Amino acid sequence: MRNEILSAYYDKQSQEVLYPPKRWIETEKALTMDELIRSNRELEQFAFVASHDLQEPLKIISLYLQLLDRKYKGKLDDKADCNISAILEKAERMQKLIQSILSYARAGQGNIEFTKIDSTGALNQAIENLKITIEENSAQIRCEGCPVIMGDEIRLTQLFQNLISNAIKFHKKGVSPCISISVKQKDDQWLFSIEDNGIGIEREHIQNIFEIFRRLHSQSEYAGSGIGLASCKRIVESHQGNIWAESEIGKGTTVYFNIPKI
Repeated sequence: MRNEILSAYYDKQSQEVLYPPKRWIETEKALTMDELIRSNRELEQFAFVASHDLQEPLKIISLYLQLLDRKYKGKLDDKADCNISAILEKAERMQKLIQSILSYARAGQGNIEFTKIDSTGALNQAIENLKITIEENSAQIRCEGCPVIMGDEIRLTQLFQNLISNAIKFHKKGVSPCISISVKQKDDQWLFSIEDNGIGIEREHIQNIFEIFRRLHSQSEYAGSGIGLASCKRIVESHQGNIWAESEIGKGTTVYFNIPKI
């Protein structure tokens, strides 16, 4: 279909362009965007269905492992007990990974119905959702008043929650996490920033942290699926914005994202 449309701009005998190049370029861009949108939707649907279908057999596997653990723990040798425990741990890890993939798929699924929302409410809800994590880590969170924007409140809450959770997770040992959230106007955008005093990120890795499954640390050092920041990127882009980060090892990280003003 695409080739048929684009070929209509040329005379097959003279090989001359029938329309101005600018119009051809605009059509090329439009067709490319249509293909990208369709491809993304197909990938989202695949991730959603595959993750959903994987959950049921995994639940059954975990259930039987738990039954084996309860019935035979202490009755077999130490190696058997360790093996069962290790399998249970991996099954739980896989369950969390599947749930993360579902969350990632939902972050960009469907059409967002934009409404006027107070982003302060979304931020406060995210902080409330993380109340236990904040208390356990003695985290301090400072935030300014946030503007009214056009967006999806549930997705915006998830965005704040993921970014604050990450800032708490990657704090320096022996140092309480201190997170500062601010927003300012920049041209026709609202520029949000989430600054922490954590361990920081090496310069060569800073461009890759928003890629799905991208992990900079082992699972034993910092638990996680490697999907949280990728989901943040999808949420921001679904609001016609961009997200990026600046960081320095040992001095913390600041994540920025912008959203168009109303």
